[in-house]
Amino acid sequence: MSGNKIIIKVFLVLFIWLSVTVSCKSTIFLLKKNKVEEIIEYDTLKFKSIVKNNNSFDTIERNELIKSNNRIFKKGRIFFYRSFFIFKNDTILIDTIKIIALGKRWFQQPNMQKTISISYSQKKSDSTKISKIIDNACQPWIDYTEEGIIENEHQFWIHPIRNNQYIMCEIAPFPCVEYPLKINHEWERNLSIFDGYGKWNGYKLISKYQILKKNKKVKLNNEKLKCWEIIATNNLGNKVRYFFNEEIGFFSILYEFNNQVNIYLELFQVN
Repeated sequence: MSGNKIIIKVFLVLFIWLSVTVSCKSTIFLLKKNKVEEIIEYDTLKFKSIVKNNNSFDTIERNELIKSNNRIFKKGRIFFYRSFFIFKNDTILIDTIKIIALGKRWFQQPNMQKTISISYSQKKSDSTKISKIIDNACQPWIDYTEEGIIENEHQFWIHPIRNNQYIMCEIAPFPCVEYPLKINHEWERNLSIFDGYGKWNGYKLISKYQILKKNKKVKLNNEKLKCWEIIATNNLGNKVRYFFNEEIGFFSILYEFNNQVNIYLELFQVN
């Protein structure tokens, strides 16, 4: 065998070995990366603290990674709620709401929130029944939308159902649970209303929450569950009462607004 042929063979063997090695390492890396992404997911939690500095105070902001979970909003899980829009003790509208956990990050805040879809059964013609009761702030009547939720070791928080007849839910305390769950646990949340809500645009809401007790027994999908009772009020005088379970989330939500409107939602099926 000539020297040139030996050199060529050695070069080919070396090239193939390098190709396999690089390929294997890349595959292992991708497999490990995918495995980590599937099992461990984190949300970015922002903290603010005020520190005294001589005769003044400094505000220090920091980010902390907190383990995310999907205990309630597992991908593909479907929740069916029945809702009642009540004005002066008269039921004006009855609706069915379908919520699906989509298993993807919410585009407006992907480092913190995941996405759910919300489907409404009411028709646009139903808007005339409440036009003199609430101002829909020029928002169109819709039958589908997507919203962001937070579910991690620190909290369970969702954007409220806030389209159509539910627009006033934007100015009530947002559905929120702060862990650990225990009786008399209290917390506070502040947020500002974005555009699209008429006279409430830019308004700053201060909401205070308290866990009252855990004795509400409910039945869902032929199973008996216990719920935590939580109340919340805000600086607009709007009140909300939640019944929350660690496996299914909010079983029921009762909104009491300062204009004699009540909105009641109750979970009746989970798939």
